[in-house]
Amino acid sequence: MIRQIRLYNSKNDMIDFLNNLDFFGISPEGLGVSFDNDLYGSNANFLSGGKALNGNQFGLQVLFGADGGDPYLRYNEFIKFLNKPPYRLYYETTAGAFYRDCILSEITKSELNEYFVLQESFVLDFTTPFYRWVPNEYEPTPD
Repeated sequence: MIRQIRLYNSKNDMIDFLNNLDFFGISPEGLGVSFDNDLYGSNANFLSGGKALNGNQFGLQVLFGADGGDPYLRYNEFIKFLNKPPYRLYYETTAGAFYRDCILSEITKSELNEYFVLQESFVLDFTTPFYRWVPNEYEPTPD
């Protein structure tokens, strides 16, 4: 299975970065985790005083107009999509499907490259750790 990366906005509109040549995403970064460890040093030994999850960033290069369409129009459509924050990143692999809430940090705007495509950096700040949707099944206990 090829991994899937999608982005949903607050209106539940979706952009698929791998199955859509209008907004094709390459070189994803920042899908891991990092921690801030509070260590107390005592001679050559260290004791853990605490641990906190860092708020990572997700970065992606987005190609606009790779299908031969108008790259400036595709970029404009993407900006309209981004005008409805916050966002939810969907990431699926053979291990399952996961979500992470995020907000926009940066999107660049350059000019057409030699292939007549806009290639822009897109960066999101994560506001939650990865989570899964678990259906809430309730079965009452018989009396």
